Amino acid sequence: MNQPGEAEGVLVGGNLSVFCGLAGSEYDFLNRADEGLILFFEDTSESMSKVDRMLHQLEIRGILARLKGIIVGHFSKYKKPDCGFADMYEMLHEYLRHYDIPVSYDFPVGHHSGLNYPMVEGSRVRLKVGYGGTGVYGIK
Repeated sequence: MNQPGEAEGVLVGGNLSVFCGLAGSEYDFLNRADEGLILFFEDTSESMSKVDRMLHQLEIRGILARLKGIIVGHFSKYKKPDCGFADMYEMLHEYLRHYDIPVSYDFPVGHHSGLNYPMVEGSRVRLKVGYGGTGVYGIK
C-alpha cells in the first residue's frame, strides 16, 4: 500500500489518540502543519471506528492536506468491526491514498514488542518511500 515518493520536513507525531486529544491546545504540534511536517502515528487498543473519527478530525482541520509525508506505524490490539475493510491499514489507505505525498505503512514504530525504531521528534528528516520499503534519514 506504500505511496512512493520523497519529502523533507520536520518529524512530529506519536500516538494518534493522544495527539488528537491535544487538538486546539497549546500542546497541539499540528498547528505548525504549514511548516512542512512529516507525521508519524501509531496506536494500540483503539477500534477502527475511533481511528476513523480521528482521521476525520485531521482531515476537517486541513492537517492531512498540508503534510509533506506520512509514516503509519503499528496498530495493535484493535477490534476489527464488520465494516468492509480487511484491516486497519486498508482503512487508513482509503483515507491517505487521495493525498499526493509519500506514505509508508506498517513502519516499525509503536506499542509492540518487536522491532521498534526511535523517532527523533522535531528533527529535520528526508523520507523516502518505495513499494518495497521506507527510509527516514536525518538532515544536518
